[in-house]
Amino acid sequence: MQFSFRLCQLAAIDSGPYEEQCRHLVLESLFSTLTNVNFNNLRFVHYIYQCDELIKKMEDHLKHGGFEGPVANATIPKLPPSKAAGYTATPEEAKASTEALLKLAAPSGILARSALVGNEDIFGVLEMLTYGLKGTCAYFYHAEDLKAGDAAYSDGEREQIYQEIYRVGAYLAENCSCKPKEDALMVGLTECLQMGALNLQVMKCLDAAHNALLGTPAPTEVTQEKPVGPAILVSGHDLAVLLRVLEQSEGKGINVYTHGEMLPAHSYPNLKKFATWPNPPVAAHLKGHYGTHWGNQQKAHFGAGGHEFRYFPGSILMTSNCLMPPMGKYRERIWTCGPVGFEKLPWVVNNDFTDLIQQDHTAIAPARSGLVPGQKLQIGFGPVWGSQKKLLSMAELVELPAIMEYLEKYGGYNGDIMVI
Repeated sequence: MQFSFRLCQLAAIDSGPYEEQCRHLVLESLFSTLTNVNFNNLRFVHYIYQCDELIKKMEDHLKHGGFEGPVANATIPKLPPSKAAGYTATPEEAKASTEALLKLAAPSGILARSALVGNEDIFGVLEMLTYGLKGTCAYFYHAEDLKAGDAAYSDGEREQIYQEIYRVGAYLAENCSCKPKEDALMVGLTECLQMGALNLQVMKCLDAAHNALLGTPAPTEVTQEKPVGPAILVSGHDLAVLLRVLEQSEGKGINVYTHGEMLPAHSYPNLKKFATWPNPPVAAHLKGHYGTHWGNQQKAHFGAGGHEFRYFPGSILMTSNCLMPPMGKYRERIWTCGPVGFEKLPWVVNNDFTDLIQQDHTAIAPARSGLVPGQKLQIGFGPVWGSQKKLLSMAELVELPAIMEYLEKYGGYNGDIMVI
């Protein structure tokens, strides 16, 4: 995290040749530190050395221009040689590198930084800002991953968002592990409010990108039935990943199901065209929704007779912050992509899902539904900007009280029953 903040410090003042390289790295590395995203130490070693290499290039670029740049945070350690970084290292070298980094990381830990700040209220505000920045980076990662271009938001708005992310990261680099100034509490609270405004702007960009690439969501009824393999279960929030899985698995006899927070996918026209409702193409293979929210992936409920993931008849792909440490019964069929990771789980790179699609399904447990088969879920009502537009365009067909009823319902993240 401290290395990502250092990148933000440098990118905030240097619009030189390396700023664009910072963009994806800052978004993905901070996204990876969110809860239930990445449990793979080697991936974090990789992020750290990537950041360090880019930091050195940017510092050298500034020095050649006659400018020293901002002073680095004292908690950023000097790294051991990068021979053991990345995935080319032997297991022994990688383990040694990780252990060395863990020792160096002690001053960056939350308790160590709290002691340096010395004021619980101020430190709490700084942590709140940190979590807000991480969440904003996660949303913007998804928006950028959709690659919708100007159809979603302009290059000018993209530039403005990145510069604000850099500015906040630089502020945290300079204030999150040192004695605070007199006005630190009020300044920190103001930064949190500004982060909220940025987060709202990024959410609008994400919604615009979803609408540009996938169409405007419309009210849709999704029926949950017993899943049929061979199949792939896609969980998380990244709709772009679901689209790629559907495109790459089309015509190969693989059924695709959504799980958890991926449920709204069924309301987007360009995803719905892969579905079995309504009026599907011949090769329809987006079959439905399986299970409940992410927290139940290892929970027996609703008469399922076992954990949701354990009894899914196929491979499971995690796309965002919804991964729980996998259990042995399904560990060999769970995959990760993007910022998601777990030790010894396969990680899809370059959006090539060939190996996932071709995984052998012969030893998979018999399917059981994560919810009562036949349950119908109503989705596509919002409250997001695109859905509201769709509802308003249908106002003459639907009574106003019915529209308002759905606009007042908010999608749940951890509830047992999700209403969207």
